[in-house]
Amino acid sequence: MDNALEGFETKLSAVREELADTEKQLASAREELSAPFAKEDELTAKEARLKELNILLNMDQKDRSLLDDEPEEESPERQRPRDFER
Repeated sequence: MDNALEGFETKLSAVREELADTEKQLASAREELSAPFAKEDELTAKEARLKELNILLNMDQKDRSLLDDEPEEESPERQRPRDFER
């Protein structure tokens, strides 16, 4: 029991140091959270460009669907041989 009580003081000091470190990290995180995003303008421009590209890609898919709706002509290589009755 005496050994357990002796270890409490060292554990208590270690936990207090850890608490102080955690409080410093929390303060630092709050500062970073309140700061404005440094590359906000670049992000906005890239999001706008991404939207334009997505629209262009979707237009391309619509054009393909129009082309896919048209029946394909059979090429001579793809024609199947016909079976004739004898």
